[in-house]
Amino acid sequence: MWKKKYFHEKKKTRSIEEHSTQLKTDLDIINEKIIQSIDNECKHLIQVGFLKEAENGVRIIFCSNY
Repeated sequence: MWKKKYFHEKKKTRSIEEHSTQLKTDLDIINEKIIQSIDNECKHLIQVGFLKEAENGVRIIFCSNY
């Protein structure tokens, strides 16, 4: 009886791990899209003149609206 329960729970664990891995992958993709969006907006604001790019790559905001 215990052996059946063990293998049943073992099957569940594999699917949970696969689901967890898929969710982590989805989260990484969403995070990358957010970073790209922020970077694109910063590049646009630099072109417009609201931002100044520092020497070390950090963007400094000069506009009080942001």
